[in-house]
Amino acid sequence: MKGDEIPTQVMSDLVLQQLAAAIPSRFVCADWRLLYSTEVHGVSLNTLYQRTSGCGCCILAIKDDGDNVFGAFCSEWREPSVPASFYGTGETFLFSVERLEGLPPLPSGKDEAPPREAVHVHLWSGENSFFMFSHRDHFAVGSGGHFGLWLDSELLHGTSGPSATFNNQCLCRHPHPGAAMPANSRDAPDVVGEFRCKVLEVWGMEHSAISRQAHLRMLKGLRA
Repeated sequence: MKGDEIPTQVMSDLVLQQLAAAIPSRFVCADWRLLYSTEVHGVSLNTLYQRTSGCGCCILAIKDDGDNVFGAFCSEWREPSVPASFYGTGETFLFSVERLEGLPPLPSGKDEAPPREAVHVHLWSGENSFFMFSHRDHFAVGSGGHFGLWLDSELLHGTSGPSATFNNQCLCRHPHPGAAMPANSRDAPDVVGEFRCKVLEVWGMEHSAISRQAHLRMLKGLRA
């Protein structure tokens, strides 16, 4: 992964390997470039839209204040339009990362091996086409019942619930106030979880860099 030598603050090498295997095969040799990070570029939905304008497909990765990691592969990314509407294709998917506990330590030459992680991918169910939604006050991935992933304009408060688009369960582990919650929210199909975003990153594919730069130059000319 590239991005002015800025490493990811969200995804481990093991998670990256599993996501690389899950995205469409045409990106198998592509380098991922950091387009936006709350740690680097400030906390602003408007800045996120500006920095990702014309990027094409991308990986959206979130770490919440409970250190849960989840996000989406977005087959398309757009700035808000008027009126706002859903867009994207069936290549879009949601993902969540589960830490695997109680397994024998990996051979590493160290006393303690790093926790092993499993990426759960939630593919398009075919039930609707509510893939992506960009609004000036929020964005969402997946809908029908609940948003699969939703984040507000401050890029701080978000929710995740079961969506018909991806037939997913809650991606995080924090329920709405007053909701009954098991130890692992992924075991409760109807739970809608709330989370506080700790770090948000958007990674684009290197093959899109030329078209993205041309698109940004065009936008700059229109705004001049």
